[in-house]
Amino acid sequence: MKHLLMKALAGSGLLLFGLTANAQLRSRGEYAYQDRVQVDLHQTCDRIRADLDRAASRNLPFTAERARINTARDELNQFERGLDAGYVDGRNFDRMVAATHRVADVNAMSESNRDALSDDLNRLQDIWESSR
Repeated sequence: MKHLLMKALAGSGLLLFGLTANAQLRSRGEYAYQDRVQVDLHQTCDRIRADLDRAASRNLPFTAERARINTARDELNQFERGLDAGYVDGRNFDRMVAATHRVADVNAMSESNRDALSDDLNRLQDIWESSR
């Protein structure tokens, strides 16, 4: 009787351990997807930042064009800080997108720089929408 009780306890312990281990394995796929989305968002933000830096290098300081670029860069930085902190706010994203669109629409930029900024911003919006 004692041996039967010990075998039953050992078997149930193994079963319980196996179930909890299996539950942890299933959630890793979800985390891997979230990590990949985070990496894609950060890489695209880096590309947009490079596009804004290129646009800023072509403009004089203390002008309205440079102010729009600085605003877009600040909004981009704030959005990325929220991503890093795990706080994702759609309003921050919308403000960043609007500020960056203003740079692309209003600033005097070469056609290739404008296209690169627009393409990167569209990619960021696609990633954002697919992750929601």
